[in-house]
Amino acid sequence: MSSGSLPNLFVLGAAKCGTGSLHQWLDSVPDVSMSRVKEPNHFTELFPRVRDRADYLSLFDGDAPWRGESSHTYLTDPGSAQLIFSEVPDARFIVSLRDPATRAHSLYHHMRRHGYEWLGTFEAALAAEPRRLRSPRFRRWCPQYVNNYAYVRSGRYGEQLERYLEHYEPDRFLFLCFDDLATFSDETASTILRFLDLPDDHRASFPEKNVIGSTANRAWLHHLVHRAMRDRDDPLRTVEPRRVARARAMLDRHNLVDMPPLDDVLRAEIRDQLRDDLARTRELTGLAL
Repeated sequence: MSSGSLPNLFVLGAAKCGTGSLHQWLDSVPDVSMSRVKEPNHFTELFPRVRDRADYLSLFDGDAPWRGESSHTYLTDPGSAQLIFSEVPDARFIVSLRDPATRAHSLYHHMRRHGYEWLGTFEAALAAEPRRLRSPRFRRWCPQYVNNYAYVRSGRYGEQLERYLEHYEPDRFLFLCFDDLATFSDETASTILRFLDLPDDHRASFPEKNVIGSTANRAWLHHLVHRAMRDRDDPLRTVEPRRVARARAMLDRHNLVDMPPLDDVLRAEIRDQLRDDLARTRELTGLAL
């Protein structure tokens, strides 16, 4: 295996749009090698996890015709499109999008489960979103990527995609709906393979990854425990130390409850806030979300 080549395939999608499963499925396709670390965030100014170029290049099989990575930050970080284009002008993109209200609700509970969100209700987090995003202090000290607290704002897909379409022709993009991945079919597999100019004969099962059906009962407890563990996190490490893994398993066993359904009023409010952008997203992608 050689290294030293930048990726030429990027999976884009806001957080909780199925990119983890898509990343894993693509890695099973012959002639496609996905980065051994998902979310390296190398081409972002806001939240780079693998900043060093040599470390980044080491994530890829340089001999593979398609070398890919998946970082949801590239969609919401305003500078990522330009950074990628400046170095990979011939890149292709697979973009997964989801109903922004359902996605925001799923992201909130994902953040609680992982100890990053301490507000006790989704409604409270939505109310705090504008204040949080205006606060330099919050942006500096929040324990996660700041746009993961932009539950509604990060659903402005049309605005985000326009940054890429300023640099790349539309035929460089394959747009998929989250439902296409949730009910992955031979037709979806064929669409992806044709987009990559690969033989239409790969039928590996589509993995379920990061399916969130639970949330933290006491979010502050998850927040404190995960904050204590955070210094041990290393995106280039593939196996967690046993002590950390045991602590996380114990925490999940005793502090997780079923995720509540999304309130219909909040769903309608989010969709109303994003009405114009949803129309623009449909113009750009053909997807009715």
